[in-house]
Amino acid sequence: MFWLLHGQLDRAWAAWQAHDRRNRNAIDGGVDQDLNNFDTHPLGTGTLVTEDTVLYMAGVGPDAKVNNVLSTTGGYLCYQYAI
Repeated sequence: MFWLLHGQLDRAWAAWQAHDRRNRNAIDGGVDQDLNNFDTHPLGTGTLVTEDTVLYMAGVGPDAKVNNVLSTTGGYLCYQYAI
């Protein structure tokens, strides 16, 4: 179930990016999501995420910067959805 959910979220993200060129590199929000105060800080708190923010993969794969995974068709991910 976990992989089905995240696969769908990833596909929805790719469709949103494809909808408008301005969406391709859009990022926003903080690195800490506070679900107890979601209405006050829906985009998170703490240090803002940038293209240079490192995504720690916990051994599932090599760590990557946000900039390296914004495109599913780029060198790091390299796959495409039939949208």
